[in-house]
Amino acid sequence: MKRSFQSRKFKGGAYAVVLSVLVIVVLVAINLLASAFFPKKDLTKLGTYSLSDATREYLKTLSADVTMYYIVENGDESVLFTSLAELFAKESDHLTLEYKDPVQYPQFVYRYNNMGEIRSNSIILVNDAQPERYRYIDYEEMCLYTTDTSSFEVKKTLYGYDAELEIVKGLIDITEENFQKVYFTTGHGEETTVLSNDGELTDTLSDLLELNRFQVNYLDLSKKSAVPDDCDLLIVAGPSKDLSAEDRTKIQDWLTAGGEAMIFLCLDYNGTGFPELTALLDYYGMTLEQGMLNEGDSAHTMSERTSYVVSEYEGANVLWGLGCGVTVKNELRDTLKVTSLAATTESAYLRTDFSASEKEEGDRTGSFSLLTCAEEEYRGNTSRLYVFNTFLFLSDNCIDEARPLGNRAMLLSLLSGISGEEREISIPVKRNAEEALVMTNREKTRLAVISIGVLPGLWLLAGIFMVIKRRK
Repeated sequence: MKRSFQSRKFKGGAYAVVLSVLVIVVLVAINLLASAFFPKKDLTKLGTYSLSDATREYLKTLSADVTMYYIVENGDESVLFTSLAELFAKESDHLTLEYKDPVQYPQFVYRYNNMGEIRSNSIILVNDAQPERYRYIDYEEMCLYTTDTSSFEVKKTLYGYDAELEIVKGLIDITEENFQKVYFTTGHGEETTVLSNDGELTDTLSDLLELNRFQVNYLDLSKKSAVPDDCDLLIVAGPSKDLSAEDRTKIQDWLTAGGEAMIFLCLDYNGTGFPELTALLDYYGMTLEQGMLNEGDSAHTMSERTSYVVSEYEGANVLWGLGCGVTVKNELRDTLKVTSLAATTESAYLRTDFSASEKEEGDRTGSFSLLTCAEEEYRGNTSRLYVFNTFLFLSDNCIDEARPLGNRAMLLSLLSGISGEEREISIPVKRNAEEALVMTNREKTRLAVISIGVLPGLWLLAGIFMVIKRRK
């Protein structure tokens, strides 16, 4: 027995075991030191456990002291919400994080939501200097669900989170002053286009405006004698019915007094036209042509659908779907300046027969404006009117942060110019599903040539070169 412990084989094995243990101890020590002294890396594809660049930049500008109360029962903490709350507190010296158990502090949570129960993993933001300014963010508000009503039982499926976005919205709401007021007109069929069924903006558009300090209001011009004086921006979003003569006059008077407005056109499928809206555009140097706009250059269309026109803005594709044809008049009054900020190619055409799938003889061709700006100096006032050729520019599919389109950036740029604020905040929600790339036909062809032709060709040439070199 004693000899076996003194053998060369035993000594070699013991040495290997000791060395292995030492290596494991060193690796564990290095891991613990790295965890303590180096920042953790979020390896999730969607960056679920990290803050976006826009949020970090915003937190650098936060000057008001805010307390973030994370409402959660002991042992029921969400890893996602806990990590996000701690990241917010870490990024700003003005943000303090406190945990509150609703079971232990029922009176505290009741103070901020006396209308109902506060769910665990909810957030309360309180302005320390002005405690009356607070924002309660319910757990359900920070979750994204799809609803399945195909069966008798309504089923909700969680597909992502927008906790980061909701928290930033809350911080802006309770700490900042002088919000710009934007009024969306109603009563002209906007509810069937940009507005949702309940008559309010879609969440995507509403979030975008709120993040950039625009307070959303709704305006039925038929019930008002004029556009409200506190309106900073008037938006007519996809009217499927024409303006009344009175409404047109109110908008025109407000613009003449130095107002700013955006009009997102809705294509007239019925052929009845919009005489009052057409007259308003005509007054500001634009002609609303009849027909659906189509792009004849396939390099500027989406998936071979000629009615989905693509232009470029800051290196990204901007999508203009099912739009109208707008042209700038040749003769303008001296006080008026009209500029086309985005346009089709000269190969574009207007299709008056909506049932036709291709260009027909007699269709008008030429370049048409996609986004037009009319600016006028009159009696010391400067008015500005932006006309988009389609209301689909504002659709969730176009302005969602997850979509690789330039619509959102273009809209933010215009809003920034109107508000006078250089800040343009855009925060993505954390979805489980990946979004598809949006490419024009030319980009698809270029990618196909590279992946099918160029790369295999280079690989083949490399193989031939290696064979020749070895034979030598």
